[in-house]
Amino acid sequence: QRNKVLSFKVVNEDIARIENFYKETGYSLMKIIEVKFEPKTQKITFFIDEGRVQNIAFEGNNKTNDYILYREMMLKKGSVFNTDILRKDRERLIKLGYFSAVSSPKLLPVGNGRLIDILIEVKERNVSSIGLALEQGLRSAVNAVINVKLNNTLGLAESFKTKMQF
Repeated sequence: QRNKVLSFKVVNEDIARIENFYKETGYSLMKIIEVKFEPKTQKITFFIDEGRVQNIAFEGNNKTNDYILYREMMLKKGSVFNTDILRKDRERLIKLGYFSAVSSPKLLPVGNGRLIDILIEVKERNVSSIGLALEQGLRSAVNAVINVKLNNTLGLAESFKTKMQF
């Protein structure tokens, strides 16, 4: 605080308070890497490294194109890492309905730990179906019904549905 005696104890308490605030708001990689005091201006500067996402990769998505998954992600390559945002990204991937399982993301530290790679494993669901039915109609006629439902067509998040009756 201004016009207060500067001590290492107070500065260390401030560092702990700042880091705790960041961690409580999901910035778990954040670290204060340097503290400088400028005697002329009587100012203390805290240099903060928030931690960034170096890469995001998906495993198990054989049918769905990666860009469909990246489109759902708020975290991007180069963005500041936040565990709360990553949790919401995982929820969005689950809500797509294309996967029977979406793993908890694996966090792989890179270098000094200020960069991180994220690996998310998915298990694709078979959501396409074909149905056949035969019915006996009036006057001994036989009706045939074919239902075809293809979800996530060509891995582009598009659906195709048709019904034919003879």
